[in-house]
Amino acid sequence: MAKRKGKRVSPYVRQLLEENRFFRKQFAFMQGKIERLELAAMTQTPQGRDYVARTEQAQMPPMSEVKGKLTHAEISKRWGELSAEEQEKYMLEGGWNPEEEKPKARAN
Repeated sequence: MAKRKGKRVSPYVRQLLEENRFFRKQFAFMQGKIERLELAAMTQTPQGRDYVARTEQAQMPPMSEVKGKLTHAEISKRWGELSAEEQEKYMLEGGWNPEEEKPKARAN
């Protein structure tokens, strides 16, 4: 008889593992809810408002990093403004950065 490489997991153990994953996700979700509720409750007092304002600012990225990012629509528009040859070139070589390039007027 051939030896098996691994042990089979019983359906009961498989169910326990799935339930464990589910409860871990639920726990993480509930932790987030509780934190948001705590912050909401803290905004009822002036001291709490100050703390919440400091907490939210610490989690926000600096505006200079976000400023100037292109939207998906702008990137699609710039890609559409490229000629078919340029698009093919960038597809083969890679490395197209729409933020560095200025949109070119198409010659019709």
